[in-house]
Order: sequence, then C-alpha cells, then structure tokens
Amino acid sequence: MIRKHSSILIAVAALLLSSMACEPVIAIGYDELLIVFLIVAFLFGPLVLRFWRALGRVKEELKKKKD
Repeated sequence: MIRKHSSILIAVAALLLSSMACEPVIAIGYDELLIVFLIVAFLFGPLVLRFWRALGRVKEELKKKKD
C-alpha cells in the first residue's frame, strides 16, 4: 500500500518541508489569487467536467430503469 502511493507521500513531504523552511507569506494580492485559481481550474476542470457528465449519464440510466 505504501509502495503504491510512495510518490504522493514524497511530494507531500517535500511540500511540508519546504513550507517549514521559510516564513509564511500572509499578504497575497489579487494577481496571485487569480494565478492560483487559473492553475486549479486548468488542473481540475477537465476532471470535474468528466465527473459531471458521467453523473448525468448515470442519472438518466436510473431514470430509464425506473420508468
């Protein structure tokens, strides 16, 4: 189990150690928030859209079975 997720654990450990190495930045402007939002939308947008479409297909199939 650990071997299967070792790359994720390494990434989390690297992020944790790097965040502990420097002082946290409290002042974040709108430009930075926009960049973070665009990155999140670019990474997770297609996955959410695929899930939304699959959920719609499942609902339609259940509706057809019910009728």
